[in-house]
Amino acid sequence: MSTPIPTTTEELKEARQAAGERYAAAVAELEAAYLDLAAYDRVLQNANVNRLHGSAYEHRSFRGGIDFIPIDMQHPDFGSYTTEFNRRVASMANPIIDALSN
Repeated sequence: MSTPIPTTTEELKEARQAAGERYAAAVAELEAAYLDLAAYDRVLQNANVNRLHGSAYEHRSFRGGIDFIPIDMQHPDFGSYTTEFNRRVASMANPIIDALSN
């Protein structure tokens, strides 16, 4: 996605704002997808779910808790950087595990 080269300070500020908004949206989507995928992986790894539904699911997943966006990639003006991933993943996975374990 290429944008025209800014030729005024006002255009430069507008281009920066647009790029920052795109960056913030990308960070939010990456975090949301990470949380969903990690939660589903956790459910599929659950012994009760596998025992009751007759299949052990072998797959790869994330290597555990992470500092999601490396500090060098965190912009001071744009982006909201999620913390407490393990707690958030568990809060998403546990209701699914409960539903499938009954």
